Amino acid sequence: MENNKKIIKTKQKLDWNLVFYFMRIFYDFPLVMQDKGFSERFDQLYKYVSSKVKPPYNGDILEEYVIVEQKATSDEEYEAWLECNKQ
Repeated sequence: MENNKKIIKTKQKLDWNLVFYFMRIFYDFPLVMQDKGFSERFDQLYKYVSSKVKPPYNGDILEEYVIVEQKATSDEEYEAWLECNKQ
């Protein structure tokens, strides 16, 4: 391992991450968040959505990114991809 770091990667659905980040925007609207009825309901939903994207371990998140899985349409296409992505 490089620099003796232990890196854990978890696979998450993009949908839940997008919803989580969109919901965080509501905190920039203090008038809305000061409404007790709204904020109580929002907090319940925010906690639920947060649980969908919370990593299973407590370490710092170093980086977040999206991985797209795609099926090659031909053997040649797949071999070209393999060649470009040699480590």
